Amino acid sequence: MAATAQNMEQLKALIAIFTPPAKAKRTKKVAGTCVKCGSHEHLHRHHITYYPPNIVVLCRLCHSRITGLNTKGSLVAGGNKVTRTEYTNRLRIVLWKWFITNPWPNKRRVSRTEVRSILRGAKFVVELRSTKRSRQHYKRTNDLANQHRTPQFKNHGMLGA
Repeated sequence: MAATAQNMEQLKALIAIFTPPAKAKRTKKVAGTCVKCGSHEHLHRHHITYYPPNIVVLCRLCHSRITGLNTKGSLVAGGNKVTRTEYTNRLRIVLWKWFITNPWPNKRRVSRTEVRSILRGAKFVVELRSTKRSRQHYKRTNDLANQHRTPQFKNHGMLGA
């Protein structure tokens, strides 16, 4: 069966319908200065909140610091930008206000204890999800762990019983 020009056009149209569009490469450079330290080099966009988007410009160092702070905050307070959007936005805003108004401590990272004290100082109410797990959960976990354990010594019939 020979492909006609009409068949080729139909095929191209079908491929266009079912092929997801390629992601556009971000070529636009970030202009401005870091809102924390005033640097003009290695600028990044940072989402203070995701929904609705609230974006600021930070240098590489400040961006890594606030990202680490947000990660620790999510670990401490149970934030999740996908499933708990409103709660996580409130958490990120509290941490952002602390980040902008206070000098960074003389160390690389902020500990979980320090994040807890930041949240306590801002009177942020931590809403942890229930951590109660069923007996079936623990049974499944133990069963999986036991499947991956191998005995230290195996008798493959080579040694006397």
